[in-house]
Amino acid sequence: MSMQQIETLLNLALEKIRDIKKDDNINEIETFNLEEIEKKVILKALKLNSNKEIVAKQLGISISCLYRKMAKFNIDTKKLFPKPNYYKELIKKIELTEKMDNDNK
Repeated sequence: MSMQQIETLLNLALEKIRDIKKDDNINEIETFNLEEIEKKVILKALKLNSNKEIVAKQLGISISCLYRKMAKFNIDTKKLFPKPNYYKELIKKIELTEKMDNDNK
């Protein structure tokens, strides 16, 4: 993997982190509905850590309680995280783009 590819991946990861921070600014409470606040806190915790056992411990609840709350709020972690092969596919696209750029020169 070239340095440019590594740099591109790091930039994409940083953008993802920035998006998460922008999306769920828990400090800006738009509602006093406890269920909405609870949902936002769970979503933010899951976005910051995909390990549900750790998230449950951080939230001070059991793993089964976390799963019940995820079901209640219709939270699907598959939608929160990119597919496992997402970054591999991204690298292939970058390599292909670089190859096409080099071929056009």
